[in-house]
Amino acid sequence: MPKVTVLPEGKVIEVAAGDSVLNAVEAVGEALPFGCHAGTCSSCMTRVVAGMEHLESPDAQEESTLDTFDAEPDQRLMCQAVICGDITIDYSDA
Repeated sequence: MPKVTVLPEGKVIEVAAGDSVLNAVEAVGEALPFGCHAGTCSSCMTRVVAGMEHLESPDAQEESTLDTFDAEPDQRLMCQAVICGDITIDYSDA
């Protein structure tokens, strides 16, 4: 199972591949900031510190929201980013 390391706490969570980061983290009782779950509000935009290659490519909706909110290249929407392998995220400075 893939692992998501959540900074700044350093908590490591085993999650199911193929789910969004937000859904996978919520399923194990952890919380990340979010607003809509639809990829339109950007409140779950988070830095991917390691493992960007272990997320599926953004779809058109996510790309549009990332562009609208001037996301940096290392930022993704956790409600849209689909896990394929181990990643490390840091939402403290997103």
